[in-house]
Amino acid sequence: MSELSVGSLSGLAANSYVIDVASGSLLTQPGMILQVIHFDTGTTTSTTSTSYVDTSLTATITPSATSSKILIQVQVQSLSQNNTADASKLAIFRGTVAGTELDSSAFVYFNRTGTNIVGQNLLFLDTPSTTSAQAYTVGIKTDNASNTASVSGKQNIVLMEVAG
Repeated sequence: MSELSVGSLSGLAANSYVIDVASGSLLTQPGMILQVIHFDTGTTTSTTSTSYVDTSLTATITPSATSSKILIQVQVQSLSQNNTADASKLAIFRGTVAGTELDSSAFVYFNRTGTNIVGQNLLFLDTPSTTSAQAYTVGIKTDNASNTASVSGKQNIVLMEVAG
């Protein structure tokens, strides 16, 4: 990799900090957002499985550099469980729900009778270290197969490539 160090630039107008970059080139700095992918759905997914199942909330991004990180943000309008003292869980996976589990911090424990509904948000920073397309999927499961865990309402996933 080449490095250019410049003490000052001449020929710029006063208070002008514009740098022209040739068409097709990219000027980045660490932490800069390079691209954003968004997908939303209103599909309801219900399961009695104690293993994660796909919620149909999936998006794919192709990192522009191996040093890039992918910031994944998931919002689910409602996550419900139809029984007492059991839990519904959401998780983010790289690939499918049979792939690499990245984050399962959305753990909802229900301790009341009847159906309980709450919104959920997940946020995870992944380091895939590749320029190949990366799919991210949200899975849901229940702790007890005699109960039904559901996601419904508006759901979305946002993938942001962050320069490394």
